[in-house]
Amino acid sequence: MEQTQNQQSGLHYDRLGGRTLLVLIFRELNIFVLYVLIVIVVYALIFFLAPFNILLDALSFLMPAIIVGVIIFAINYFTALIKYRRYSISAGDDGLRVTQGFVSAEEVGLPYRKIKDIKIERGLSEQLWGVSNIIITMLGENEGEQFSAESEVILPAVGKDIAQKLQEYVLDQADVEEIRYRPQTPGGPVPQA
Repeated sequence: MEQTQNQQSGLHYDRLGGRTLLVLIFRELNIFVLYVLIVIVVYALIFFLAPFNILLDALSFLMPAIIVGVIIFAINYFTALIKYRRYSISAGDDGLRVTQGFVSAEEVGLPYRKIKDIKIERGLSEQLWGVSNIIITMLGENEGEQFSAESEVILPAVGKDIAQKLQEYVLDQADVEEIRYRPQTPGGPVPQA
């Protein structure tokens, strides 16, 4: 994980850590896993249902099937590696900048004045990997009416400590206040200060 200070004040993360890389690799491997399952099912069917002479012919195709599997794995791995290398987050004085992409890097600017909320979400798989998804709720514009529509920007597979630092920094910069609610009461939720 490389954290550097910007020329301006703020946070900048070029590499988001080894866990982020592993999560991106596993998210890309779905084609490889599907291929392996198909090969296993086909060979299991041939083994249990086919006569012995067809089984010997099928085994001659095992090496090409393994080679194709290795090629699919390599393509998926390098796709994830490129996505990881192009994934960076910067928090400066004026807003967040997120760079990500595969074929071409896309840079998105998120000005603090439009940030409504920033949440950290950790599902079961994220908890196992020690990463978080950062969900930023943005206020939008709709035909001249300011801040009438909302949209969400999701930053996937960010290390837990990086996510917490970014959340604190962005909330401080955007002057966004988190409102916590007490358990449901008969009169409805009561905000806590």
